Amino acid sequence: MSEEEVIFSLIKRDCEKRGHVKATQVEKMASLLNIHPTKYQKILESMIEDRKVQRKGEALLLV
Repeated sequence: MSEEEVIFSLIKRDCEKRGHVKATQVEKMASLLNIHPTKYQKILESMIEDRKVQRKGEALLLV
């Protein structure tokens, strides 16, 4: 699995349970999986630009 797929699956899993997920929570989980914070930010920004994920304040939502 690529790092982008891992981050997307973390977001998707929590969004299916609660409807949204906090960006800081996903960042912590990604760091536990050895994904560097700057790499996480780049991947998250590209997912927002590609309209896979939407950001509302601190919350991340699936599009």
